Amino acid sequence: MNERVEQLLIGISNETLSIVARAVLDNPSAIVDETPAFEEITTSHYDLRTIGIVKVSGIASIRGEQYEWSSVVKFIDPSAGDNITAVLGSERKIYELGLFSDPDVPFRAARFYLSNEHGNGVTTLWLEDLSHAPQPPWDLEQFLQAANHVGQFIGHNFQHDVRVPFETPSNQYSPYSEPDRHKSPAEQLMQARDSAVVQQAWGTNSVRLMTEFADLFSRIGEVAVKLPHVLSFGDCHSRNLFPVGNETVVIDWGAVGMYPNGADVGRMIGSALTYGVAEAKTVALNERAIFDSYVNGLKTTGWNGDVDEVRIGFYCQFAGYMASIGTIPIDIESYRPRQACIEGRFGVPLDDLPSHLAPIIALIPKYVDELKQLLD
Repeated sequence: MNERVEQLLIGISNETLSIVARAVLDNPSAIVDETPAFEEITTSHYDLRTIGIVKVSGIASIRGEQYEWSSVVKFIDPSAGDNITAVLGSERKIYELGLFSDPDVPFRAARFYLSNEHGNGVTTLWLEDLSHAPQPPWDLEQFLQAANHVGQFIGHNFQHDVRVPFETPSNQYSPYSEPDRHKSPAEQLMQARDSAVVQQAWGTNSVRLMTEFADLFSRIGEVAVKLPHVLSFGDCHSRNLFPVGNETVVIDWGAVGMYPNGADVGRMIGSALTYGVAEAKTVALNERAIFDSYVNGLKTTGWNGDVDEVRIGFYCQFAGYMASIGTIPIDIESYRPRQACIEGRFGVPLDDLPSHLAPIIALIPKYVDELKQLLD
């Protein structure tokens, strides 16, 4: 735990702990009994504003009876970092206004208990403790359920024209989804097609398809921006989603914006290809079933639109991940300085990454064919 976060934890008042404990226990008479325990949550995140996430747990008394309580506190420094996530949406407002908590939609924001501001500019968000919820890697049923719930969320937003009382961005996709970003790496891959590392990843598949895939991705991006957009989560990957019973609880709402229908599930499936062997294999083998579960979720809300348009929205995110995976073989050496980070994400030694990616890269010809059909 970094020193700055430790100092912030020391400065948490008993009044704050009492307010949070009462909110967690849903009882205004709860009295905090002991100094709480602090446990850092080390799950990786890419928003540089988040300087620490800590689980806080303790004991509180209600009419002489003792009860356990816990919350997760997120420390945010708005001045830290200038990455794209930092300019998307307004997570704090979403929590404070109680948005995305409709009991009829099984895709909801984590419960919010309290927000504080410190003199040094740091904001704290006290949120529902989800450490007990199923953690990745998910099995297929969890992917199917989460995709269905995302579909219900998007369908609900479509049907009710849901908006938020603050400005939201449109089409500010992650770097994985910037079509032109992948053209130059595809050309470099072609030049290195005879190297051992490229052959290990691509096998008998024609490397030429990577250039064609990148071109098709650019066309998808041009089409997607013209499609109807809907208020979407924007950062829809399994590390932000928690399957709890018959609902999916969601954290990190900083990327909420207007996106094409399908973009959220495209990110959910695409990002899972980059999180370890088991997760990648699950989604690679069942991509269409997971997508169809999303569409079924849309339909339960009364949506009856064009599935091909949803598929294009899906590709505007998913294709970015596939394009990045296809060109990773030429980036292996540049990954050496951050080898531990790459190995931690993919779950395999760096030198084994090309063979790990080979079954996923083998799907690119199929996606090239589908993209051609969608764009005809």
